[in-house]
Amino acid sequence: MTDDRYASVLTLVRCLAGGNPLDTRDAVLREAFLQLRQTSSAIEADRLDQMIWQRWGDAGTRQARQLLSEASKALALGDVAPAMLLLNRAVALDPGFAEAWNRRATVLFMNGRHLQSIADIEHVLVLEPRHYGALAGLGQILLRLEEPEGALIAFEAALAINPHLDRIRRLAIQLRRTERPTPLLD
Repeated sequence: MTDDRYASVLTLVRCLAGGNPLDTRDAVLREAFLQLRQTSSAIEADRLDQMIWQRWGDAGTRQARQLLSEASKALALGDVAPAMLLLNRAVALDPGFAEAWNRRATVLFMNGRHLQSIADIEHVLVLEPRHYGALAGLGQILLRLEEPEGALIAFEAALAINPHLDRIRRLAIQLRRTERPTPLLD
């Protein structure tokens, strides 16, 4: 049974994941998601994945994008504390910038601050319910917190949006196998 502490985010996942984002003005992004679900080509799926991540990263204000870029550089150098400060500034400056929230959730996860990371993932999913990266990250956090049922919900939501997440698919298969009750022998 999933811990009540995670019930709200899992309810949010069930309600929003795969749905329409609050900002539906980006026709290119809508088409990319549609193609991502339909393609059977790994090369095409990778191209679409990169395009989606690029558009997510470009969605914030100029200043917030700059802070996100600086945070990414700091993380690449292993400077987690300065990256966190930059991401805090980015989400304060542009609270509608889903990718800034997502990146901060990732840093929080890296620092073992799982509940705070989940809270940021909730923000991401309200802003961009198709954010399969945030959903996959939520699943990883729930696995760490020994919440396999919740992890499976998050992984399945991510796969419904992007069926080309092979590692997430393998984790979901593993979880489904361990979730099945052992049949009783007569």
